[in-house]
Amino acid sequence: MAAHVLTHRTPGNLRYIASWRAWRGDASIAGRANAIAAALERLWPPLFIETHAFARALRIDPRAVLAGWAAPPRPANERGRSCTVFWVPPDLSATGRPLVGRNFDLRVAGDPERLFIYTRSTGGLWHAGMGGRSGRAEGVNSAGLVVGTTEAQVREGVFDPIDGGAEHGERIGGRAATAGALPARLATRILLESCSTVAQAVAKLETMAHWTHFNFLLADAGGDAAVFEVGATRNALRRVTAGEEGMPWLITTNHYVSAELAHEADYRWMTRQKYQRARSELGRAAAANAGSGGKVGIDACRSVLASSGVSQRHITLWSEVFEAGGAHLWLAPGRPDRNCFVMLPAPTAWKGIGPGDHAWRPAVVPAIDLPVRP
Repeated sequence: MAAHVLTHRTPGNLRYIASWRAWRGDASIAGRANAIAAALERLWPPLFIETHAFARALRIDPRAVLAGWAAPPRPANERGRSCTVFWVPPDLSATGRPLVGRNFDLRVAGDPERLFIYTRSTGGLWHAGMGGRSGRAEGVNSAGLVVGTTEAQVREGVFDPIDGGAEHGERIGGRAATAGALPARLATRILLESCSTVAQAVAKLETMAHWTHFNFLLADAGGDAAVFEVGATRNALRRVTAGEEGMPWLITTNHYVSAELAHEADYRWMTRQKYQRARSELGRAAAANAGSGGKVGIDACRSVLASSGVSQRHITLWSEVFEAGGAHLWLAPGRPDRNCFVMLPAPTAWKGIGPGDHAWRPAVVPAIDLPVRP
């Protein structure tokens, strides 16, 4: 299964064994690891089988692989991350297909791993996206469904922390205490392998218990799009047709926008400012092409991602532009204002791989191939 896991500096078997030794004495973590295994077996058996096969290859307990997903909360930095995902509808796209732009922002020490993985699932749809272990941060599949995620911050007092952890963080309480709750990266992987449309993805998300509070931007090749917001007390669904501030596009950063979850939203990390900046830059890109009907193309999406106030420069670890149902995607393996966007084949056009994962480790290219607005 996971050649990409073994590329970490710390060998996979040692890393997982060390994690399991540290956590196996905690009955709550072991219980959640077992519950996640049961949820995977119920929701998407191929991923459950893959996890066990990977554990057997490393000669370790499968719970050691799952324990990382069930670890106690970690404090979230007051500064340092705020991802952005936006959707351009097909009628405003210069390619005639829906476009999705994505910046992944995270403050990390050292040189982070950037692994863009092509996966031909033995039991589902092919897909491509950034990821590690069994999960995916985002991606596009062979049916043209794009899934992009942003962590949603929940304000203090909305939930009770688990295991005495921080009041804010990726792994939090509330409904996440439900047995078998899945983290967003596993949920994303399941959506990419099992869903072809936004309607199918929404239905799948509604059946899951969620371990993390994330916003899922979903877009399919047919032109449908939505943002599925996972809150502490309920979920909410946003669409352009619901009148998102009069915008023709959907945007998500690191807060809830829906009225249903406004009482839970926390607005740290300049998340509202990034939301408004992305909206402004998309409007500017459309206005610049007013002569051609206000169409937004691939270059315009890349410029939006690289613009000041959307990109976070040194903490933007990668940027992507996906064309739902198209033959290509574009990846910048680093801050988008200083790295070339590399054109790669989309899963719909990738026919030369066998079953399993195939990792492409991009090199950081110190060049700019697009204009950047100061």
